[in-house]
Amino acid sequence: MALLTMPAALAAPTEKAVRFTETHYFTGLNELTVAKDGVRLVNKGHMRFIVVSKAPDWKVNVYRDDDKTFFSESLQQFEDTGLLSGMLVGKKARFLPKDPNSRESTFPFCGYNVVRITRRYETFKFLPLTQVLNAAPQVESIVYAMHKMPTNGGIPISYIGVHTSKEFMSSTDETGSRQEYFDTKRIEPIMVSPHIFDVPAGYRKAASVREVVSGSVVRGQSEDLFRSLERGSQPK
Repeated sequence: MALLTMPAALAAPTEKAVRFTETHYFTGLNELTVAKDGVRLVNKGHMRFIVVSKAPDWKVNVYRDDDKTFFSESLQQFEDTGLLSGMLVGKKARFLPKDPNSRESTFPFCGYNVVRITRRYETFKFLPLTQVLNAAPQVESIVYAMHKMPTNGGIPISYIGVHTSKEFMSSTDETGSRQEYFDTKRIEPIMVSPHIFDVPAGYRKAASVREVVSGSVVRGQSEDLFRSLERGSQPK
């Protein structure tokens, strides 16, 4: 049964939020909206999926407007599986280990004080949740499961690291080369309707998160990619 919710367009923007315009090395351009008790990710790249979740149950819903499909699962289930198979997007460590050679500093970016950690083989920037409306810790859990990038307990802003294996899709050996895995172009405070964290009414429930993430358009463009996405959704 599809979730019945009020269309977001009918509700006035009454809730404070912070919007991040981001680029992920695999999913492309994303728009992340974080409120104190809600999170929404809209993929503006080629995949076009949307992820929403909110208090009190923090059930994670993935849907898409073109197919009008959705899938829901608990936060714990989503943390276990994420959006994409580990064959496509490997999970980075949630927290960067501290070592005597790492350097930590703070710098202003878009009106926020971003923390930067520099290590020999990586540079990571993040925004603590205290600067993002004191957002609930579940927000960070969902963001980590979606991006599989370090968070250090906050919202990732940028991550530049080093390849440790062959690139999956092309099998090119890029071991040792540096790559910008994640970057944020803009952070801005906004007002939103609380209904942007809901699934639109009338959408059909799909069989899995992977089916919604890939969508019929993406499946038509790349059957190999779809099979990889589906392999990641099989029970372990």
